[in-house]
Amino acid sequence: MEKLKPRNKNILSLLLLSGLVFSVVQITRSAAPNPGHVWSEIGTGGTEALSASRGGTGTSTLAAESVILGNGTGAVKLVAPGTSGNLLTSNGTSWTSATSPSALTGAVFLLSANEVNSSIQTDTANATHKFWVLNVPNTTYSYYLITASVNGNEASNTNVRTFFNWHLMEGSNLLETYQWAGYSFTTSGVRNNSVKFVGTIKTLVAASAVPNSANFSIIGNKNQANTRITLMVHSFRVYGIK
Repeated sequence: MEKLKPRNKNILSLLLLSGLVFSVVQITRSAAPNPGHVWSEIGTGGTEALSASRGGTGTSTLAAESVILGNGTGAVKLVAPGTSGNLLTSNGTSWTSATSPSALTGAVFLLSANEVNSSIQTDTANATHKFWVLNVPNTTYSYYLITASVNGNEASNTNVRTFFNWHLMEGSNLLETYQWAGYSFTTSGVRNNSVKFVGTIKTLVAASAVPNSANFSIIGNKNQANTRITLMVHSFRVYGIK
């Protein structure tokens, strides 16, 4: 067998070394993840803001509870909550935190709710059962919806026709009057000698018709002085309507 010449040995060794280096490089590259981009473009140590063009916000911090708005390739915009009760509103170009717009219609706001029963009236004199002072400018709302539950009772008064009256007042001005009437029968008659009326007052008042600091009240009376005939009001509520 012919022996390899020194020159041929050197060529073979160089080829083997080249193959070994190539294999090592391939193994190393396959073991490392391929990020799909150049890591040096992102920043160092995670302290630099990622630009919006690369999927980031363009800012290193985001204020707590703020709403994030897009801003093209620039850093995002932030809208703080502002005052309690504010809404995120648009002027057709941008967004801002602002109070409910005056042009908003149909919204209903509960302004007052008195759920405590009034005193029971047992004579014919007028008596104020519920009272509330309108302490907001009448330009804030378009209407006021006033509601109340009322009831009357006629007990142990046979053959008596009774009228139960409730008057909704604004100061000394009468807004509405509501009346229920009934006739109490003998012990052998209808309702076993007791007549009860339970109803609801509902009145819509234009805001322009009442001044600021107006006094809304409900006054009750009846046409019989008998103390077994009573009136009472409860659940007196006032709503503002835009």
